[in-house]
Amino acid sequence: MQTSTSRSPTWRTRPPRYVVLTLGDATLAVPQGEVLTLESMLDLEPDAEGLRVGWITLHGQRWPVYCPSASLEPLASLPEARRVCVMLAVGKELFGLACESVSTVDAEHLDFTALPVCMSMPEHPISALAQSEEDLLCITCAADLLRFASAARRAGDEYGERQLAPQRESE
Repeated sequence: MQTSTSRSPTWRTRPPRYVVLTLGDATLAVPQGEVLTLESMLDLEPDAEGLRVGWITLHGQRWPVYCPSASLEPLASLPEARRVCVMLAVGKELFGLACESVSTVDAEHLDFTALPVCMSMPEHPISALAQSEEDLLCITCAADLLRFASAARRAGDEYGERQLAPQRESE
C-alpha cells in the first residue's frame, strides 16, 4: 500500500506526548507543546459568524473558537457535549477548538502509520494515524488545523482575515 508524504513535522519528530481531542466520533491528537491552555466553554462569548462559534479572551485579546464536526466541517451551532475549549498556539496566533473531552497519551503507547494516499487531501490537516489502546487517532498539529480553518474560511467566509485575527478586549 502506498502512503502519502507527511506535511506535518509531528509525524516525523513524534513529540513525547500528545493531547487527544474528542470531536464527536473523531479523535484528533496534537503535540502537547502546541496546547496553550484549556478553557471552559462557559467562558465563550458566543458569536456564530462565519466558521467560528465565538471568542475566548486570553491575555487581553479575544481569540476565535471553532467547533468542527467529526469530519472537521464547521458546525453552525455548539453541541451541548462540547464543554472544553482547547486553546492552540501557532507562533503568536491562538485559536480554540470546542471539544467533548481532552486527555493525554505518551507517544510510546501509540502505533503510528502514515496516512494512506487514498485518504490524503492537500488542504486536510490529518498527517498520520496512530492506534492507541482505546482509539484510532488522527495525528495533526496546530499549524495544519489553522491552515485548514483558513482555507475553509477563504472558501466560504465573507469576513476574510478578520475571523482568525485576535481582537482587543475593548472591541
